Amino acid sequence: MKKATQVPLITLLITISALMAGLLVYHNRAEILDSSKFAMIIILTILLLIFAAYNTAQRIRDRNAGLPIEDELTTMLNLRTSFYAFRFSLALWFILFIYHAQFADVEDLLGIGMLGSAAMYGSIWFYLRYRGNVNA
Repeated sequence: MKKATQVPLITLLITISALMAGLLVYHNRAEILDSSKFAMIIILTILLLIFAAYNTAQRIRDRNAGLPIEDELTTMLNLRTSFYAFRFSLALWFILFIYHAQFADVEDLLGIGMLGSAAMYGSIWFYLRYRGNVNA
């Protein structure tokens, strides 16, 4: 797949995901509003959508400016982010498995683990992009 077609494809996938999540919430609104864990899941989902939208907008701006979509800094940033996100995600899963008795459903445990891992990746990416030393 060409890199120029990846940006509109990512935007389309984000839009479809947001619409599906909205329909799911609308359809199950009575059950969902009673859940205390729902607020945490919504906050993490919104953070992930913000990260994806920002990343997509940045790629569109770079493409319109004639810059390459992938360069050395982006490659190093993704490599370093993946390294730290993997390590922190392992710690998150370890903590979740220690406290697995606190969760009523296994789906809640898995959902929080997956959203937490993705949120860690996004937050580490933002930190390294604007504050950290990518080349260290």
